[in-house]
Amino acid sequence: MTARAHVGMTTIDARGNLHDGAGQFSEKSNSEPAAGLASRHRDDDRAQRPFEEIQLGDEGQRLALTAALTGEPVLIVADDTQHDDAVALVHAIARLRGGPIETLDSSASLPSLVGGGPAANWEGRPQRIGTRTPGGEWTIELGVGDARIEKLADDKFLAFDRDGVQLGGHFATRAQAQSTVASSLIQPGAIARADGGVLLLEDVTDFAPSALDALRQPMETGQLSIARASSTRTFPAKVQVAMVASPCPCGHAASCQCTPFAKRRHLSRISGPLLDRSTNRLRAGGPGSSGRGSLTEADARQVLARAKEADAAAASRLAAAFGRDDARSLNDFTAAEVRRYTAEIAPERLTGLDRALERGVITLRRYDKTVRKAWAYAALDGTSEPPTDRHFDEAVRSLGI
Repeated sequence: MTARAHVGMTTIDARGNLHDGAGQFSEKSNSEPAAGLASRHRDDDRAQRPFEEIQLGDEGQRLALTAALTGEPVLIVADDTQHDDAVALVHAIARLRGGPIETLDSSASLPSLVGGGPAANWEGRPQRIGTRTPGGEWTIELGVGDARIEKLADDKFLAFDRDGVQLGGHFATRAQAQSTVASSLIQPGAIARADGGVLLLEDVTDFAPSALDALRQPMETGQLSIARASSTRTFPAKVQVAMVASPCPCGHAASCQCTPFAKRRHLSRISGPLLDRSTNRLRAGGPGSSGRGSLTEADARQVLARAKEADAAAASRLAAAFGRDDARSLNDFTAAEVRRYTAEIAPERLTGLDRALERGVITLRRYDKTVRKAWAYAALDGTSEPPTDRHFDEAVRSLGI
């Protein structure tokens, strides 16, 4: 199912004017990305901090490697003393993956996250601009070229995007042409811009629930559709979501007086489905997740390269089992397919997860994600064989936040 983010519902009245729920679009409506597209520390050193200088220990480095290998969502819980290290680790993951990174803080609006259209200002009466057509034309002023509609002598309409490229053929009505132009003006938000890379959400517990809910389907399908009235535009959105959260409302390690109830309520603002999808987890400051790790960034790239080779070898066996010839990585298989294959060749390794699923301790999605992560840990050890009990134990522990 393709994700659908309804960023306002646009209607067109009899005079050809565009309206949202609050009335006609103004010149400032969605004309610029909302606040929050840049981190509050956009120009600091966190983006380029060397891998070996990030103070999240060997556990942090191992999380970065599994995240770069699997592309699965990341959740790091860090107080104020390690928040910057958590952000730096996410940037390191993006570097290891070799893709873009988009950063948002909690001031980001839903349109800045999923996208939308720029300012639309349809003129209420025909304007003659030049002599291209005898019937007059209407324009949307964008500041970067003009998207326009032209009326022909036979009462048909032409639509052009802001680069002057004609959209479709002749339209019988003005509304049809306007809908086509409006669709061409829909611009991608941070999710789509991060396609093939990482979307970093700082202080994720402070985000509006509607913004977090908008992430769920793109995380599953790799696509994002933005609908405006009768026009819809779909963007690729194969993005790895990385979230950084404080462990409590105050976030202060030294002087925290938050109650256990307040801490649980604080982290519960990350919805269950979103939390369930976050298989790369780290609680900063725990065992192995403080101080410098043992790998340099060059070492990490070598480990990752070997892990990708092991992952590809494992994928070739799964491809043979499922009769496929298009798989180059375990990421090309669904988590359910990896689980079924594991159950066929090493059912004894799944006994503990089976019991947890029967008791309702974990969901089937968590079961599948745990199996996939165990395979990732095996690949990091350079083997394409099924994960051992140690790999499964490590995967279970890593999901225990």
